[in-house]
Amino acid sequence: MKNNKKSFIIIALIAIIYSGCSKDDKGNTTATLTPREQATKDYKDMYLTTMVSDAELAWTGNSANCAEGTISKTAYDRSLLRLNYFRKICGLSSNMVWNSAWHSDCQKAALMMTSNNSLSHFPPSTWKCYTTEGYNAAGISNIAWGSGSYHSSACIAGWVKDDGSNNAAAGHRRWILFSRAKEYGLGSTSNAAVLHCIEHTTDPLPSSAPTYVAYPPAFIPQDLVYGRWSLGIPNSTSFYSGVDFSAATVKMTDNTGADVTLSIISKTDNGYGDQTIVWEPQGIQTTMVADIKYHVVVDNVLVNTVTKKYEYDVTIFKP
Repeated sequence: MKNNKKSFIIIALIAIIYSGCSKDDKGNTTATLTPREQATKDYKDMYLTTMVSDAELAWTGNSANCAEGTISKTAYDRSLLRLNYFRKICGLSSNMVWNSAWHSDCQKAALMMTSNNSLSHFPPSTWKCYTTEGYNAAGISNIAWGSGSYHSSACIAGWVKDDGSNNAAAGHRRWILFSRAKEYGLGSTSNAAVLHCIEHTTDPLPSSAPTYVAYPPAFIPQDLVYGRWSLGIPNSTSFYSGVDFSAATVKMTDNTGADVTLSIISKTDNGYGDQTIVWEPQGIQTTMVADIKYHVVVDNVLVNTVTKKYEYDVTIFKP
């Protein structure tokens, strides 16, 4: 009887160990990660590995003689991986690809930003290094310019952050998290970047699109919690209509149940990707060792004439 009891215990332990496992496409047993563990893994594999140094950027251009140049495959690969990282954690398709036909015009636009130490979606023909191709790219892209090594993948994170008085609608973030997106183009210098992203607006909504796109999402590392929070609604009818936030309200509570003070800064129909409401909460904890959970309720959203409420949790963690 004692031996049988020991055998039963051993078998039970094995069952417990393997209950948290699954098999991959080759039949190998793999551990099933919890959502938090998956979020940590994605952060380490898809975000921390995607920094691009000046040397790795390898920009071959020169603003003095208006040569737009090229950037390295490493810069393209890491920038795309970082873009797909932000999409993945928000529940969107993360198999975006580069359309290489767009890169050259984006390079010309980035060169114009660098050469003139300025940003414009509609650069004047008087700008140094002006080209029609660069002008056209600037009008259908996220653009960025900054001091120091602000380029390629660093600009991807900057667009998701989307701070500044001119970006209350979080339009740059919305194009990166656009539910209908399929492909992007990129140009970069050592201190500017242009992301061709305003495409596929008339395409059908993918069947895999989530009900809503929240940033920050369900699990988010501390350093990627930005001042602006947003909720976008992919709409099967049209990307620019059918969703009305005009009467919407936002309520947040912390992990003690206390209300979080916040201000809604944008809920208008402005055509930047999916229709989105943007707010700025106060007192968000981003330095704690322990996880911090916030509860979000966005109510009175009119979606194709039906009033809806969206309710979800955001857990901020230290990886």
